[in-house]
Amino acid sequence: MLNAFRKFARSWVSGIIIGLLVISFGIWGVNDIFTRGSPDAVAKVAGESITQEEYKQEFDRLLKRAQADAQRDISTEEARAQGLDSAVLEQMVATRAFAALTDSLGLKAPDSVVQAEIAKIPAFQDQITRRFSQDTYQLALRDNGFTPAEFEKSVRSDLTRQSLTLAVSSGLRAPRVFASQTLAFGTERRMVTIIPIPASFVGGPRQPNDAQLKALYEESKAQLMRPETRNLTMVVASLADFEAKVKIDEAQAQEIFARNKERLSTPAKRGLVQLVTTDRAKADQAAARLRAGEDPAAIAKALGLSVPIVLSNVTVGGIPDANVAKAAFEMKQGDVQVVAAKLQPFAAVKVTEVVGAKEAKFEDSAAEIRTQLRQTAAGELMTDATEAYDKAITEGATLEAAAAKAGFRVVSINNIMADGNLATTGQPAPEFAEAPNVLKEAFAGGKGDTSDLAPIPGDSYVAVRIDSIAVAAPPPFDSIRTELTNEWVRRDVRARAEAKAKEVLAEAKKTSLEAAAAKFKLPVAKQNQPLLRGQGGQELSQAVFGAKKGELVLAPTANGVEYTVLRVDEILKDDEKMVPDRLTQAETAVRASVQRDLIASLERVARDRAKAQLFTKMMGRALGDTEETAAAKAATPAKQP
Repeated sequence: MLNAFRKFARSWVSGIIIGLLVISFGIWGVNDIFTRGSPDAVAKVAGESITQEEYKQEFDRLLKRAQADAQRDISTEEARAQGLDSAVLEQMVATRAFAALTDSLGLKAPDSVVQAEIAKIPAFQDQITRRFSQDTYQLALRDNGFTPAEFEKSVRSDLTRQSLTLAVSSGLRAPRVFASQTLAFGTERRMVTIIPIPASFVGGPRQPNDAQLKALYEESKAQLMRPETRNLTMVVASLADFEAKVKIDEAQAQEIFARNKERLSTPAKRGLVQLVTTDRAKADQAAARLRAGEDPAAIAKALGLSVPIVLSNVTVGGIPDANVAKAAFEMKQGDVQVVAAKLQPFAAVKVTEVVGAKEAKFEDSAAEIRTQLRQTAAGELMTDATEAYDKAITEGATLEAAAAKAGFRVVSINNIMADGNLATTGQPAPEFAEAPNVLKEAFAGGKGDTSDLAPIPGDSYVAVRIDSIAVAAPPPFDSIRTELTNEWVRRDVRARAEAKAKEVLAEAKKTSLEAAAAKFKLPVAKQNQPLLRGQGGQELSQAVFGAKKGELVLAPTANGVEYTVLRVDEILKDDEKMVPDRLTQAETAVRASVQRDLIASLERVARDRAKAQLFTKMMGRALGDTEETAAAKAATPAKQP
């Protein structure tokens, strides 16, 4: 079947059909041929559709922004795996629904406010004058895939949203008690006295026996589980490889240039002004005044003639009157002449611009012609090679032998996982960056299976053979003995340190922290600086900031192994009377939080009123899903975050 399609693509029949398609595209436009009247919206909000094209443009914009932020390429599949596709649609639906709500309330930011806001954006300002530049604005929008109308609509929506936010929260003041609590929480510190329980105090590390290591191995199998990996052999048929083998026939290149020389040449052009009249005397007067340099419009008004005909940068065929055209192309720049025209009795003609013809030269077009010849010849070579490859495979040749016969490259890819990353490095395998469907096929088959050649971006074809499969399993016990030993030692030290810390804590509660330290011959450290929330590790911070003044607690230190027994000596908080500015900041933070909650409630109301409908199947189709890929995704269990 593949060979039949390739042969058809080279036949004269395909040329006729492709020619008809080109004509159709020229008449109707590509979109009309395939999508005219299509109801395939990705969502409907307030009765208005979000089209697949609108959705795809917004997805591409946000993907481009994500790539810039990450400073690396992010594939569409990777972005979708992270939920960008759904997030984009949700954002568009929320924006449309909120706009419908504000429209129904008669809220709309005026054009003057929108333009003033746009003028403030630094990206649209001239780098020298620091003022808004229309050229910079247009260029920035074009680079980001926006039209001025789309961007201004977005800005208007944002400004309207801000106005509504201020309206619903106008006069809102955070209760003082909330602001006080926020300030107290943010500024709280603890003065503590500690008894550290170092690892050396509990006897240092001990070594496990085999039974203990194997018990830890069995206990940790779920965490140690390694995903399935496969070793693959890939055949790559690249047009670029075949282009390198092509030798250009210079005579053929010259022949192509000769056939297209007239089309490639630039014809002579003229600019001219015509004053037409039925009266020869008036035509002569008009010509005299044109020679004197008077304005053509003023001449026409003075002589009672019709508005001047002004033509600029036109070829001889672009001048409607043949007699005027002939005369204009015989005149020099600045010449004036009365012409007995065909369409009007007389025309006073002044030539305002003369551009000479420019004959095309072979050297100016040679590179493009050679490129086209090289690509065409390479395409034919690659088609012949793919046919030779398919035939060899059909006759029982090995993948390597068939690739050698066809002149294709062979690449070994080992330890690749289903997500396209290499198990050895954790980095994506570059061979599958543009071939996710080929990777899926490689993980759907069994050992020894070989896929058909499949097209991928970059004018290439690839096929893969599954050489071996390593099923998902924990690593062999002996291969991670060192790691298991280290983990067992860590857990053992922690357990013994915790037990000793509990003994110290019990003694401290009976006597005092200092007495317990003396009994166990441990140092006591009184902190000179207060402990801030989050310092010392999460567990220690939670224990300290959850205790009352004078309370004794124990917790592991930041390394997660050693322990500390602590006493909370003092709880410090900023006096709100002494820091009124910080209390004001706390009030602002609470107010902002309430505003966000109000807006979230309004968004839910807007969405309900707009009767928003999402069509996720169409969302996938907008991003390139076919019926087959959509069915495959539906059959694949969703990954748990």
